[in-house]
Order: sequence, then C-alpha cells, then structure tokens
Amino acid sequence: MPKPAPLTGPAIGNTLVDQLIPVVADIRQLGTVFGIRPYRVFIVRGAWSGATRGQGDFTVVNNTELLPTPKVEGMQNIDRRADQGGLHEMGGVKVSEIVPKHGSTGYSEDDLLGQIQSRPLAINEEVYVVVQEDGGVTKNPVARKFRVRGAPELHTGNVEWILKLDRVER
Repeated sequence: MPKPAPLTGPAIGNTLVDQLIPVVADIRQLGTVFGIRPYRVFIVRGAWSGATRGQGDFTVVNNTELLPTPKVEGMQNIDRRADQGGLHEMGGVKVSEIVPKHGSTGYSEDDLLGQIQSRPLAINEEVYVVVQEDGGVTKNPVARKFRVRGAPELHTGNVEWILKLDRVER
C-alpha cells in the first residue's frame, strides 16, 4: 500500500483521470450529435473604449465556445419581471460537464473566467458567459448573458468543471 502523499513531479497531470479526459470529451460530444444538448455556451471577453466598464463602445476580443457542448440546467429558474423599465429576466443556471484541461483538450479555470495567465481584468475589460439556444428547435435562438457566480468548481470524480451563473441584462 503506498504511503499517503501529495502528487508531485511527473505524477501531476498524469493520473488516470487526466488520461481519461480525451475519452470523456469524445463521449460528451455524442450529446451534441444526438441533439440532447440544446444550449451552446460561450465565454466572451472584451474591452470598452472608455476608461471604465460600460463607457464607450464594447469590442469583443475573444469569443470561445465551450466544446463539447456542456450541460445547462435551470433555465426554468429564469424569472421574467415587469417594472417601469420593461420586462427583465433574473435568476441563475448551472453549467456542468465542462471538460477539464489536459493537453490541447478541455479548459482551465483561467479559460472559464476569461483570464489570460491569471491576469486580473483591466478596469475597462469585461468577461461574461452567453447561453444560447442551439437553433435546432427555434428559428431565432435566444442568447442570454450571465456572469459567473463564485469560483468554478472542479469535480475530478465526474471529470468536469461546474459554473454557476447569474443572469445579467447588460
């Protein structure tokens, strides 16, 4: 029986879970092929032309679709509320079965947060998540903008990242 110890050196990134990531990615792609993943998910990073977020024009710098298509749960939790400004959506969803990074497959925490080498966002930069119907059922798919709530959760036993998202209007 091996003595309890942390993974170090060459063992890091070379566990059975790490080696199974490409296989898991291929299996999860079948959900997209079969049409049982009706929502596409994008991490969008951009910059405002003004000095701070919300000032000037917004330019998308990077728009990354999460593939294979992750599982989106809780769209029924999005409530529509009317107020003086019109109809607004509020609520949150969970995005799971996002493949963790291994070689050229999957995503790191930085990828999911739209960060580049853990660099914090500049005061005029913004990252958000878009969840959009895939267009297979409706002719005009609805795209909704979300922000990540809390830190992404890595569940190695399920070979997945989980994102909790909150709906934002702008």
